[in-house]
Amino acid sequence: MAPAKIIDADAHMSEPYDLWSKRIDRRFRDEAPRVVENHNGRKGLYWVFEDVVQRINSDRPGAATDMERPGGWDPAERVKDMAIDGIDATVLYSTRALTLYSSQNPELQEACFKVYNDWLAEFCGYAHERFAGLALIALWDVERGTKELERTRKLGLRGAQIWSSPPDHLPRYDEPAYDRFWAAAQDLNVPISLHLNTGGNKKGAYRSSDSYSYTYTRMIMAASQAGLCRRRYRVDSGAARARGQVLCEPDAPGPSVRARNDAESVLQAEYLGDLYQGPGGTQGGADLVVAA
Repeated sequence: MAPAKIIDADAHMSEPYDLWSKRIDRRFRDEAPRVVENHNGRKGLYWVFEDVVQRINSDRPGAATDMERPGGWDPAERVKDMAIDGIDATVLYSTRALTLYSSQNPELQEACFKVYNDWLAEFCGYAHERFAGLALIALWDVERGTKELERTRKLGLRGAQIWSSPPDHLPRYDEPAYDRFWAAAQDLNVPISLHLNTGGNKKGAYRSSDSYSYTYTRMIMAASQAGLCRRRYRVDSGAARARGQVLCEPDAPGPSVRARNDAESVLQAEYLGDLYQGPGGTQGGADLVVAA
């Protein structure tokens, strides 16, 4: 019997501080995410994007130091870190870029996401069989978002991430406006991830109501009730599949919702199916993954 593969199903990147200032289209250069030293008279390094201002490093004794290990942006170093931890493969989420989901500027958000996606594809190309990168997809315009999904799949990224919930003034995920996107994701075999703290409303990514259990339950309910099961899509979560459960099946009489607050990983089978055998020896196959 072959030894089990160990997959880190919820790893994160450390985006270089100058990623967007160097790569983004010139017309967005002044609005691009950036790191500022001593912001508005406050000492330290700060991540600044629109009205999001986050201190990067803490002075607290024993606190983690941002960018401490180069494996966050250097793929060769990442492989070394994985060897230390005994990890065979890893699913890669963004970190700083999660704050970009609250932007209300569609063009700017799309431009920022494209920069990140191109950089992540380059990173994953170093060890494609071990890195499963998730593209960032903006859905202000579903057709453009679908084209970016197709483009990033060709680049080799294995999954994609969208708003945990759309802005209030846009259609909900249960409306037909998104059918083109869901169909493309299924046809491309690209699982779609919803991550904590990525709401589409202004400052919605980090509001108090987006607590862990509240947001997870809301994402599960939104996905399960979105009509995906009444069409042709499967909705799953990492915790559910680990237990051999599926939250809803296509053509079922109605969605079966099992919102769980103990799910802490995104489903590894969806991104690295060649490394993982699901229950009964079969490979997994969800189309929408909820990650918290």
